[in-house]
Amino acid sequence: MKKLNLLILVLALSIGSAISAFAQPDAVDNETSVKAELQKMLEEPNFEVEGVYLANVVFTLNKDNEMVVLTVDSDNETVKAFVKQRLNYKKLKSQLDQNIKEYKLPVRIQA
Repeated sequence: MKKLNLLILVLALSIGSAISAFAQPDAVDNETSVKAELQKMLEEPNFEVEGVYLANVVFTLNKDNEMVVLTVDSDNETVKAFVKQRLNYKKLKSQLDQNIKEYKLPVRIQA
């Protein structure tokens, strides 16, 4: 009887470990693909970059998986306009969690 209980316990732990191992890479891959998409959208600014510009972007997703930029917090007005132009109402290929109301994205633009 002890061997049967031990076997059931080992089997349950093995199944639990296997399930959790399969679930996590998808989340990491999704974050990586979203990051890559956003980096591609913000490549090659249409203004001359001198130094490093920082901005904090707050956006949400609509039902069509399009980003709606709510705010861009930056000291440089050109950077604000550039980020809004490149991200606002652009559709993401990757799926993000629709239950989250707002996403915060730090952006760094450098030469």
